Amino acid sequence: MVQVIPSDEAADADLPPELASAGAELVGGAVGAVFGGAIAGPLGIVLGAAGAPLAKLGAEYLQRHVSPRQKVRVGALLLSARRKAYENVMRGMPLREDGFLTPKGESRPASEEIAEAAVIAAEREVQEKKILYMGNLVGNLPFRPEIDPITASRMLKVAQALSYTQLTLLAAVANAQIALPPHGASTVEHSWRANSVAAEFAELGYAAMELTFAKQPEQEDGGRRLPTNLGVPSDQALRPFAAAMVELLGLAAIPEAEQVDAAVALYDRDPPVAL
Repeated sequence: MVQVIPSDEAADADLPPELASAGAELVGGAVGAVFGGAIAGPLGIVLGAAGAPLAKLGAEYLQRHVSPRQKVRVGALLLSARRKAYENVMRGMPLREDGFLTPKGESRPASEEIAEAAVIAAEREVQEKKILYMGNLVGNLPFRPEIDPITASRMLKVAQALSYTQLTLLAAVANAQIALPPHGASTVEHSWRANSVAAEFAELGYAAMELTFAKQPEQEDGGRRLPTNLGVPSDQALRPFAAAMVELLGLAAIPEAEQVDAAVALYDRDPPVAL
């Protein structure tokens, strides 16, 4: 697993031990045996503020009647979010001060609403590899004031809608070390898997999710016609919203072997050549 997992048991503090232990099955890393070992001082205050919704939701979730597998998924979401918040604190990132973490009148904090939406999404997510990255989003939001609550909710909604293969393809588009095919759909016979990955890739772009776009050379007609490279993988780039999603979900941590595997499927037969 590429993602940095803090070794300090304080990263897992404040989460119910039952959920943290269950979630470790998906997130990986050892869960601290002492869950009261929170960081002291100013750093502890920052982490406590960032992780407060996670601790509250974790305690409430244990009061529900859920299956063991649902407990694993929700535990993984909360554990991943907590560890990402811990990582941000240890990097010295300041908490946002735009009201994201505080109630507004009788309304709950936006941070709590989004964290609860992520918990509900994780509980139902059968592609369990996605949960780690959804947790990264929740753990990053308390430190990113440029991401307003509407945009944060949209990011979570889009992440929930995308398959793990599509998240991997977004990571591959953003990865300069992965060379995607410089041609469109092949006319030769290919496998159902190759066809499905190509369809997943196509859904990310033009007239679909619009997360990617085809980079365009200068056109003699001034761009009055549709470009001819809409389906060429190597010509695709991330739109700003997708680039922000890749960053906040931490998709660069998707194992490069999985990114290469997805790229190979787009080639149908030929593996990509590293740049």
